[in-house]
Amino acid sequence: MVQIQDICSKNFALEKLYKTQKSNNTYLDIINQVAIVSKTDMHGNITYVNDIFCDVSGYSEDELMGTNQRIVRHQDMPTKLFDTLWDDLRAGKVWHGKIKNKAKDGSAYYVDASIFPMYDADESMSGWMAVRFLITEAEEEKQKFYKNVISNIKTYRQTQKQLEQKVVELESKQQIAQNIDLIQEKMLSEKEKSEKARDQLAATEGEVCELKDKLKYVVSSSNDKTRKLATKITSDKSTLEKQNKALIILKEENSQNQDVISNLNIEIERLTKRVRKLEDVVNHGNLDN
Repeated sequence: MVQIQDICSKNFALEKLYKTQKSNNTYLDIINQVAIVSKTDMHGNITYVNDIFCDVSGYSEDELMGTNQRIVRHQDMPTKLFDTLWDDLRAGKVWHGKIKNKAKDGSAYYVDASIFPMYDADESMSGWMAVRFLITEAEEEKQKFYKNVISNIKTYRQTQKQLEQKVVELESKQQIAQNIDLIQEKMLSEKEKSEKARDQLAATEGEVCELKDKLKYVVSSSNDKTRKLATKITSDKSTLEKQNKALIILKEENSQNQDVISNLNIEIERLTKRVRKLEDVVNHGNLDN
């Protein structure tokens, strides 16, 4: 029973594979009529080419079979592109892009290529099939033109951004310069104020010196007056003492002469008041000075 199931499963798988191959062959026949088709093994060696491949490349089928796909690689193509291509293909991915190839006579032709992984019956990768469509050099040049335009736009935007940055920097510098001008103007104003203050200080110092000189004169004059007053007070005290003695003598000699005594008393009182006044002037004058 198990053997019958295995046989049926194998037959079903073979039939499915046959139908798939038949469908693939049908698709391949259609593609062969409009596209450049080739197959390679896992090492990149050619195992199949269609007629269009031979016509475009200038090689015969015998010349191409078994040779490496590099036979049509153009030297202008960057190595990095093929490194990326093979990395994608070995990872089981489909690669698509534009390639510049070289024909047998050395002329260049451009293709829009799609490369697909191929698998065998046990679903192991067995190689790759490349389907390419011719594109004219004009179209390729147009693509280059578009790329140049895009590159120029990017360059313009970068330049514009740099210029905008420079404008911002210049505006900042201009603002700093304006601030410096304001600071310099303020410093100049403060300098003028400082010079005026110094002039005022010098004038004030001159006035102070004059006042000091006047004060010295006043003090000196006051001292002279004080000395004169002191001398006069001493003289007046001496006179008062003499008068007091005379009064005593007069009182002793003539106790009955009241008028004389009265006048003397009045004079004594007057002189006493004057002495006191002079003493007050001297004392208060010295305290004020």
